[in-house]
Amino acid sequence: MKPRFRPGDRVRVRAVEVPGHTRTPGYLKGRRGVIERFCGLFRNPEELAYGRAGFPEKAVYRVRFPLRSLWPEYAGGPDDTLVADLYEHWIDGGPGRATAGGAGPREMRRVPEAPADGPSAEVQSAYHRRLEVAVRELLIEKGVLTVEELRRQVADTDGRTALNGATVVARAWRDPAFRARLLADARIGCRDCLGIDIGELPRVIAVQDTNEVHNVIVSSLGGSYPRSLIGSPPAWYTSTEYRARLVREPHAVLAEFGTRLPAGMSLRVHDMTADLRVFVIPLQPPDTDAWSEERLARMVTRDMLIGVALARGIA
Repeated sequence: MKPRFRPGDRVRVRAVEVPGHTRTPGYLKGRRGVIERFCGLFRNPEELAYGRAGFPEKAVYRVRFPLRSLWPEYAGGPDDTLVADLYEHWIDGGPGRATAGGAGPREMRRVPEAPADGPSAEVQSAYHRRLEVAVRELLIEKGVLTVEELRRQVADTDGRTALNGATVVARAWRDPAFRARLLADARIGCRDCLGIDIGELPRVIAVQDTNEVHNVIVSSLGGSYPRSLIGSPPAWYTSTEYRARLVREPHAVLAEFGTRLPAGMSLRVHDMTADLRVFVIPLQPPDTDAWSEERLARMVTRDMLIGVALARGIA
């Protein structure tokens, strides 16, 4: 499937309401942005949510929006932006480069029937618990996995910390060639250069802080977090308050973490709304250039990888 859009294309998020599960935040509907990159083909989550196969696969793009265009009262700088991961069937071509036609709102409304407000969180949680038990018991019964193998996998998942992400960042700080590979394809970079297994996610993206831009991540719709690199999300990351406020007043949220950006530095918020996972390569403190990778890794924290904290040299 050939993607309809290219980097630099101006697009508009479709302002249509559909019943049931979607992965497009309401605050972006009707808004105009610019395609940053094509991220590949993914199964349609609006079908997967109802137990269907999710085919045909849908193209996913990273789309950039000026924060001032999203929120009239936005108090941050004019260069502050938000980047969201959007499926192609939610995007229309805007004024700019010509794009091929695609599925319109009529096709988008052909989705599995569900109540207009979707199943409650309690209903979804109970359903997924029952599904997990049924699949687990079936795998054991068929001899695909043993109880001990499942126990080890659960323990491995629960024991993950930010060490993997810290190790990756330390190598990126010390090795410019590795940093370039990591930014081009974070999954391959982590696997091939460090031997770190970051799981079966289709795509992991590394974003780099600079002297001009600071990055921070959020999942306004919930659920998206680079666990394989950072470990389990803290409670505040999954809270409704953080998810709602970071896309609207990010500077105020960062200030509550004690993070205030230097004058002239713009902010970029990454809202993980699809099957992509983003982590931040913080700006290396200048007084740490002579540090070893091991010492650098000890300095990197979970909050730096999320983007709510700045990296600072510590003796």
